[in-house]
Amino acid sequence: MAREAIASRTLTGYLWNSRGRLSRGLGLALLRSLAVAPCPWLFQRMIDVAVPNRDVPQILQLSGIFVVLLGLHYIFSVWGANEIAKGMAQMMVELRSRLFFKLQFLSFGYLDQQKTGRLLSKYAFDTQKVEGLLYNILNQFLPNALYGSCIFVILSVLNWQLAIVLALVMPAYAIAKYHFFLPHPDHQ
Repeated sequence: MAREAIASRTLTGYLWNSRGRLSRGLGLALLRSLAVAPCPWLFQRMIDVAVPNRDVPQILQLSGIFVVLLGLHYIFSVWGANEIAKGMAQMMVELRSRLFFKLQFLSFGYLDQQKTGRLLSKYAFDTQKVEGLLYNILNQFLPNALYGSCIFVILSVLNWQLAIVLALVMPAYAIAKYHFFLPHPDHQ
């Protein structure tokens, strides 16, 4: 156990001090996004250059590069997910251990008012929620944010006018998502 991680007084401090365990998996997850980032450029080269020129060798070459990039994406996806899962499992075991250790020092008055099974279930459920949220952030949100940024940069290089249109559409999309996908107070 990392002494400084276990000694943290807050969950955020514990997660920050345990970040070294997740860095390898996060790096692999980010590599998966970088592996497929050049695909829009490959498609552009294929559609705008190779197909009009009927250059079959170039089409095959670009298709081969695309398949290799998809293969790398798959390898990094599986490898990164496994590394993140291993690190998360170790962290959650330590976190649960720390929570149960803290339970021993709660006042008897508090413990007498609570059912033991209810307390254990609550802490196990809470750590599962933390684990699920952190896994989704590390394995989905951050790689997808990097991929989206790479795509925007590539599209800006390919055609800056369309990139401006895309940039103008993003706020409208965010407003629509906020308006239509958040639970309405009248429907609760």
